[in-house]
Amino acid sequence: MRQAQSVLFSHIPKTGGTSLHKLFEQAAEGDCTEQIKSMQYSKALAAYSRYSIISGHFWFAPGEKMSRARTNVTMLRNPLDRALSHYFFSKNDVGTSVGGSLIEGRLDLMEYISSVEPSMLTAVSNFQTKLLAPLGGSNPGEGVDCDLLVAAKKALDEFDLVGVYEDFDDSVNLILHECGFSPVDAVPKERVTSSRAKFSDLPYEAKRRLEELNYLDLELYSYAQKRFNERRRRTIVSLIRSSVYDQHRRSNRELESELTAISTSVGSFDHIPLNFGNKEVEIIGGQVVGDISLASGDLLCGENFRIELQFHSKIDVSNLTVGISLHDKDGGLIFGTNTLLLGRTIKVASGCCFQVAFCGKNYLGVGCYSIGISVHTGNSHLERCFEWRDQYLQFQTIGILGHHFEGRTNLALTSEVACPEEQAPLIEVVNQSGWRSLTIHNPPVARAGGRLEILGKPHRLKRNEIGLVEVEFRNECDVRLGTFGLHCFCFSYRWYAADDNRTPLMIEGTRSSFDRDIEPGDVARLWVNVGAPPEYIGPAVLRIVPLQEGVAWFDDAAGIYADMEVEVY
Repeated sequence: MRQAQSVLFSHIPKTGGTSLHKLFEQAAEGDCTEQIKSMQYSKALAAYSRYSIISGHFWFAPGEKMSRARTNVTMLRNPLDRALSHYFFSKNDVGTSVGGSLIEGRLDLMEYISSVEPSMLTAVSNFQTKLLAPLGGSNPGEGVDCDLLVAAKKALDEFDLVGVYEDFDDSVNLILHECGFSPVDAVPKERVTSSRAKFSDLPYEAKRRLEELNYLDLELYSYAQKRFNERRRRTIVSLIRSSVYDQHRRSNRELESELTAISTSVGSFDHIPLNFGNKEVEIIGGQVVGDISLASGDLLCGENFRIELQFHSKIDVSNLTVGISLHDKDGGLIFGTNTLLLGRTIKVASGCCFQVAFCGKNYLGVGCYSIGISVHTGNSHLERCFEWRDQYLQFQTIGILGHHFEGRTNLALTSEVACPEEQAPLIEVVNQSGWRSLTIHNPPVARAGGRLEILGKPHRLKRNEIGLVEVEFRNECDVRLGTFGLHCFCFSYRWYAADDNRTPLMIEGTRSSFDRDIEPGDVARLWVNVGAPPEYIGPAVLRIVPLQEGVAWFDDAAGIYADMEVEVY
């Protein structure tokens, strides 16, 4: 939690400010003013300077400046809803209004808002714009409407935080956080209008009249909403980062081990990924696949590829958008887009599982990259974010199709050479061409078969010790076992405790490969790279296993493996 601040809360009538005032009173424990009814901002600062929290209805003189010694906060409300709340509260609950009139009690709504007397409409006609404009340097009694709106927006920018009534709970807790107080689980509702009509239920004429009376306030409120949504997003990101870093406060040895693992798996992505959203639509899977390389996560520069994503929706959504962002290993943004920008509008029903694929050509240079995924409504996650996942997928560009280049991206340039015609005999340009092997698509093994024997058997190994074990293998499969490319044939190992249950200690180790393909019936020898378990001491079983990557481990598929007992100490 932030340190408690000196605060001034400017309460605009009928924006839920009484509830926030009550919370300030509780938090300040007596060091908060009573709710001031009406006072000029600068005079309130002087008169109540001894209080840590000054709260009430304030007005501003043209050119008045806000105090930077206090955290200044306020709350806006949709002007149509605010106008109705003012009218019905004055009519049904207090019999008078801010401004000192009993007129609401004698006139119905349409009569009231149709009045041509300006003084009658003060509280329901662009009230928020006219209240704030002087702080932005404009006098409501002078100038044109566009000047008032510009001044009112400028005034909002002077506040440290502006909440919006339609996101009331979030606004209250964000204001409390900004002022250095703890958030609350339930926000009290004070001075609520007891009986009122909804704007949606009004006749057309009343709706149109209220919109005419509040066209400046409507634009001002839209501006306030955008500012609030951006502020809420930045606060969420900041709090998530702080929470994640708190969770990762470990000893230097643990942290070093974790960073080593991260750098090994994703190529030194050293910033902590963000993960937030309400999860009403969830990301449940994904992969990056190239048309030539085929292996998930390994691409060639110049090949066509697909980012394939799977989702599950728990709700009905009519304007769903899926976005992606590609980053380098340092977190720098390389490219971003979303389905809406690409001309797709997605509508899903509750319970639907669906897939989204982004297809294109990989022009990225050799290196490690990550992909962030976002699911939201509209064109931005600021509207309604279902899920945001940094570094959800990682991939590498492991080679280049065509001509070599240096750098992050291939611009696919060509070159031309020319000279004056009379000097043509002095120059010769030779076009280079040739063949380059890219990869081999080995067929999957339909029937795994073979015989495996361990030739050298170490009987004792230290924890974390790494060594080589020689093995001999006879290929009894129905195909040649290719040792390069897709579905390559290689060897790995597993560790088990030497107990009755054969408790697994390590599910799979590093790979070791032959330097040639193994034809059916061929016998070949190989030194297999083996590492002892890092956290185990005692009798153990080392199992050497042949496998075809992406197809099958031969111990699972056909019971082909070789075990040896080893004492780990």
